[in-house]
Amino acid sequence: MKALVKHMELTGTMVVLSGLRIGAGGASLEIGGLDNPIVRHPVTRQPYVPGSSLKGKLRSLLEVSNFQVGNFTEPRATTGPCGCNNCAVCWLFGCGRAQDAQEPSRLIFRDCTMLPESLESLKPLMSEGIFYSEVKAEVTMDRSTGKVGQAGPRSMDRIPAGAKLNFQVTVRVLEGDNEGHMKQALLHALSLLESEGMGGSVTRGYGQVKFEGLTWSEKSAKLGATA
Repeated sequence: MKALVKHMELTGTMVVLSGLRIGAGGASLEIGGLDNPIVRHPVTRQPYVPGSSLKGKLRSLLEVSNFQVGNFTEPRATTGPCGCNNCAVCWLFGCGRAQDAQEPSRLIFRDCTMLPESLESLKPLMSEGIFYSEVKAEVTMDRSTGKVGQAGPRSMDRIPAGAKLNFQVTVRVLEGDNEGHMKQALLHALSLLESEGMGGSVTRGYGQVKFEGLTWSEKSAKLGATA
């Protein structure tokens, strides 16, 4: 394996432009509870965006866009999930096939947690029995009749528009890696995410986000050294 040279870090703020939901997949439904709760910290009950959700979405966007950079100039064989271990996406995110993974993923995504100012602005919602989120009521439609479906209304838990969350990605730079290409790829993926959105029900207006104040910093692989 190639030696680790240093870490680069991209930090900033994720701003929610329309209600964002990363489903918690609750195992049970409480009486009077939400039909579709979002993922939350188990102790504070504060909503957050898991790093795994962010990583998966960004990888899939680069895959379908057939993004290539630097030495990875040949078109990929597929625009779907990739495990070729020989393209820009596999280089940055790691190879999907363990037996072919010669190197680790270059990108380390952190959970996006709410900024204190957003938690403060959402405190009034707690008096309604909701913790730092909004509830959107929806109904299903019978398209053949144009009437409300028999399933009845459902409640969707969402991080409200206007909420701001910390954003942080650590980039491993190994021997021979091109830092400029890494930055280009990651910023391109974030641009695609701003165009599409993330989380559930994106095609129905959910999950539009933008990134503000993006800043790069560096830290040497030597203990305690910074740049």
